[in-house]
Amino acid sequence: MKKILVTGASGQIGSELIPALRERYGDENVVAGMHRQPLTPDVRDGGPWTAADVTDRGQLDDAMARFGIDTVFHLASVLLGCCRQYRQTAYAVNFNGLFNVLESAVAHGATMVVSPSSIAAFGPETPPVFSRTTPFRGPTPATAFPRCSVN
Repeated sequence: MKKILVTGASGQIGSELIPALRERYGDENVVAGMHRQPLTPDVRDGGPWTAADVTDRGQLDDAMARFGIDTVFHLASVLLGCCRQYRQTAYAVNFNGLFNVLESAVAHGATMVVSPSSIAAFGPETPPVFSRTTPFRGPTPATAFPRCSVN
């Protein structure tokens, strides 16, 4: 049985992915990993969750060991608009965080780590090039995430 950890569980993609994974693999087999932002009620109440600050390797190791994680969907990141304003935090989360997730996965024998880019995760209707003449039917990173929440 797969035991899955989703980092960035409070984000738009994580909060939609977790219920889908829980439906497929069972509520107790999908752990919502959160840091500062609160989980949506359905994610919080629908199955296990844990602290999973990707800049804290100890928290990742604890979650991996405690829940017997073998698969990680790594969605925790600082968005582009915030990266410009909070460069050190963005580096710590986006680069060191990915490194910590990979190292923890290796140390605990996880067999799969999925780390999509956020724009790719919006789906097939996302146009390959953004321009004023390109019709777009979904949220853009700027409209989907209007505020910076790294503070």
